[in-house]
Amino acid sequence: MPRPGARISLRPPGGKTPASYRPDGKKPVLVDRFTPGYVANRLQAAMTLEITRMLDEGWASAEAIDDSIKYSLALRMATMGALMKADFTGLDMTRRSLSNKMYTPPEVKGYSETLEGLIADGKMGVMNGSGYFDYGDMKPDELFRNRDSGLLKLKAAVETVETETPLGKRVTRRGG
Repeated sequence: MPRPGARISLRPPGGKTPASYRPDGKKPVLVDRFTPGYVANRLQAAMTLEITRMLDEGWASAEAIDDSIKYSLALRMATMGALMKADFTGLDMTRRSLSNKMYTPPEVKGYSETLEGLIADGKMGVMNGSGYFDYGDMKPDELFRNRDSGLLKLKAAVETVETETPLGKRVTRRGG
């Protein structure tokens, strides 16, 4: 069973997506310029910094953070992405949000007190049964199989939503 996700490649000459980029049904993400970490990994790194700050400073529990992502943010991102969501919010509102100086991005410290505490307690994640969460008696192979199955089902659901309830023609606009 192929792993869910996108194959990342530099934009080929002429901007065409060769059929060879889709051997396992993945949707390629073509970038115009190489950036270390690629697009999704860079976005995930920024989100991880904010999540780590929330945990370290006691703002929210691991469960509250994950629930906020799963039942709100991820649903919007899966159906629209971040920039189409901004279009639905209204670009004037997005501009006001950007000018709001109330938000300060987290400092890049290179460590997390919460994470260090979990590791010191022997909680290394799924492979040993606990990390931020306790996985009980479930074996790692079962957890990974369930994760992959769920991701494939979500991928199919997103494709169905995009096909059955289109949100308009996507026209690429590049930033400055």
